Amino acid sequence: MSVPVALDDVSVQLGGTTILDHLSLEIAAGTWVSMIGPNGAGKTTVLRCITGAVPYQGTVQIGSSVVAEMQVREVARTVAIVPQHPTLPEGMRVVDYVLLGRTPHRGAMTSESEHDLLLVGQVLDALDLERFADRDVATLSGGELQRVVIARALAQDTPILLLDEPTTGLDIGAQQEVMELIDRLRSQRELTVLSAMHDLNIAGQFTERIVLVSGGRVVADGAPGDVLTPELIDRHYGARVRVEQDAGRVVVVPIRARLEVDESLNDSADGEADDPADKPDEEILDA
Repeated sequence: MSVPVALDDVSVQLGGTTILDHLSLEIAAGTWVSMIGPNGAGKTTVLRCITGAVPYQGTVQIGSSVVAEMQVREVARTVAIVPQHPTLPEGMRVVDYVLLGRTPHRGAMTSESEHDLLLVGQVLDALDLERFADRDVATLSGGELQRVVIARALAQDTPILLLDEPTTGLDIGAQQEVMELIDRLRSQRELTVLSAMHDLNIAGQFTERIVLVSGGRVVADGAPGDVLTPELIDRHYGARVRVEQDAGRVVVVPIRARLEVDESLNDSADGEADDPADKPDEEILDA
């Protein structure tokens, strides 16, 4: 069953610096929301607040439960996170790494059960990872490794999935593969998904709601076409872009400043008289 997430008036200060500033955000059960924003905007900190990994002021709720009142194991049974930079134990096989996702469901000194092994097998099968089961995680390609990290999160069997820059370092084919996979699994498992994204185009293509975070606050929230606008992107990223529609999805195209200058010069030149220096010698003598 899907579970909603809500942050109400959440503030975070780290080392005397305000990271989140009275931020409020609601994610409906079963939806996929992407957070975008410039570096240092606070996106990863939002995810860490939901998992209870960082001290904060305000209220974070998972369903009807308040995160600050939940045990760590209880949170881990409800929320799984795919980190941007996962810790990869040296020499660990893929199957053993994915089995780590079952840790919240068993005692500290308890070995994996038949149910754990069955569930992990199902996850490996669903993500087409069976052939990698005995491979060392350190030998995988970027796309393969990202699928393994997602597999570990799915093995936690939680209703909420958090993604921190899930396509970082992947080529365009692997990016599409990972995002299509997440979309399919969200639908099949009725997951509530919140992703922090750098790539505006991927956010605009795969999610129906985008939240723009800047300066630790939510500054825009809505459909991709309402949030991914040249004005908002210029204001919060300092970037000049053109926004286009592609089959109902939004595509953001950067505009080079030099090209803008060149076009301006061309327009000016079109309206001016010919420079004598540009004329053939015969025309200059005749003049």
